Amino acid sequence: MVRYFSYIDEQTINSFYNQLDTAYDLERKNKSVNKSITGEIKISLKNIILGLLDSELGIISEESRGTYEERERSVKIEYKIMELIKIAKGSENKKIDIDDLKNKRQLICSTVKVIDCNKFLEYVSNIYKKRIKDYNEFLEFYIFNKNITWNDIVDNLTYENMFGSGVDILKIMDNWYQKDDNLFSFIVIDSGCPIIIDMSYKKITMPHSSMRSAGFFGHFIEFNVIGILTETNNCFFLKPLALWNLIDDEEAEHQISHIYKQ
Repeated sequence: MVRYFSYIDEQTINSFYNQLDTAYDLERKNKSVNKSITGEIKISLKNIILGLLDSELGIISEESRGTYEERERSVKIEYKIMELIKIAKGSENKKIDIDDLKNKRQLICSTVKVIDCNKFLEYVSNIYKKRIKDYNEFLEFYIFNKNITWNDIVDNLTYENMFGSGVDILKIMDNWYQKDDNLFSFIVIDSGCPIIIDMSYKKITMPHSSMRSAGFFGHFIEFNVIGILTETNNCFFLKPLALWNLIDDEEAEHQISHIYKQ
């Protein structure tokens, strides 16, 4: 199996990793004079599928964030993520078990089934004939209506008939290029209670194809996550450190073959 990473919060990952007893970090600084990479170099199958870059991988950079220094640092971030997965609560192959999470704040790893927050609010507004403009208003509505359970809400979503998570792929691509850092959100709907995941457009990985990476968020309804889960009034907030999906070796070969043909 290969992990295709599509979202990485490098700063927070480094903060967690540096607290481990075994943590060490050997920086190699080879800054490129030019801010864009235009050369063709040997392509690493492993890292192009992972969504990570290394010194063997050469692509035409989509914008000036792709310096040689950033490429070498990306190789190390995969190792750090794997070390954090080992100590996180849960498993990348299982969904979040809220009953098993006793602390107010902890590092967790799981698979999640999601829907775009705006699409979720639209559905809930239609179900209950009440306009709910944002997630905080939804929480007030949910908490103070004791007759409404989370299962009632999820069972009434027309989610299964929708293609993908409801995210606008073009919006993700546009925001990734912008200087200002905006957020977009998912709602986890297979967790037994409300969980919101707020993400930064700037932390989406776009190593070789903007549409391919953006499509991860728009087309996938399930993916793997490691992040910090916090709880307030039995409502949970998940800050993601990394998001990925697992693909087998045969599919990895198919994807790399498709990239070569392009």
